[in-house]
Amino acid sequence: MSIKNLCVRLNVDTVSLSSKTAEPESHTIMRLKSASTQTEITLYDLFHKLINGYSCTGGLLDGRTDDTWLQQQVWLFDFDNKSVTLPKLTIEAAVEVFHKVGIKPVFVYETYSSTPEARKFRIGCVSMGVVTCTDTRRRLVQGITDLFPTVQEPDQKTGRIITVAQIDRACVDAARFFYGTTPAHYNKWFDDGEAFNI
Repeated sequence: MSIKNLCVRLNVDTVSLSSKTAEPESHTIMRLKSASTQTEITLYDLFHKLINGYSCTGGLLDGRTDDTWLQQQVWLFDFDNKSVTLPKLTIEAAVEVFHKVGIKPVFVYETYSSTPEARKFRIGCVSMGVVTCTDTRRRLVQGITDLFPTVQEPDQKTGRIITVAQIDRACVDAARFFYGTTPAHYNKWFDDGEAFNI
C-alpha cells in the first residue's frame, strides 16, 4: 500500500481558515477537541486538508487536555526561526536532520505567518504503528526536538534571557493543535516519505 493511502486517526477541524487570525483561537480549539472532529483519513487527504486551511491535532483526542490523548500516528513539528543568534533553518536542512536519524518526512508546508525573511514551516511524519502509550509518545517527540539546537538569548520584547530553539518545543504537548495553511504558501508532498519504526 502506498503511504498516501495509509489511514490515520486524529482530530481534523470542520472549518477551513484563510489565516491564523480568521477567528479566535478558542473557536478552533473548541471544535478540534470535540468527539465530532475525530476522523479517519488517508495521509494524503490529510495533507490536502492542511494546505487548504484545515487545522488538526497530531493525535486522536477525546477532549481538550493532554490527559484526553488516546493515540497517535501522525507527528507534526513546527519550525519558526525565532532565534536571533541561531542561523535561519531552511526546509531542506530540517529535512536532512530527520533523514540522518532514519526518518523520511511525508510532507512539509509553510505556515500562515511565513515570510521570505523568516520562513516558518511544519514538517509531517508518520509512524509505522499507532502509539497508545503516553510515555512512548513523549519520549519520541522529545527525542526529535532534541535533535535541533537551543540557545539562551534576550527576549526581543522584554530583554529577559530566554531559551529559544530551532524547533518549537511546544510540539511535546499531546493536546497541541496545528493550523493548516493556504495553497499560496509553499507546500510539498514527499514521494520518498516513509513510515518510520518506533
